[in-house]
Amino acid sequence: MRAGFDCPSCAIGVRKMISRLKFVDRKRFNKGVELDTTVQLVTVSILNGESPDLDALFEAIEEAGYDPVRMYELEVVRLKIRELGQS
Repeated sequence: MRAGFDCPSCAIGVRKMISRLKFVDRKRFNKGVELDTTVQLVTVSILNGESPDLDALFEAIEEAGYDPVRMYELEVVRLKIRELGQS
């Protein structure tokens, strides 16, 4: 998710607000949130079996003082296996 922060200090509030959300896996990254100020990207680890609440996520970023711009979602692709030589 693009959030528009410029420095590591700016990102602290974003991490603090996002890590409070109930679907965030706080055991991964730094309290469930990885921040890259170079490309202004926030990566959020989601608890296994949970779905992210996008409205709550956007609100957390806004409460930290930033405007969410774009969200990228990594989808797990199912691998389909076919045996060769069989119809």
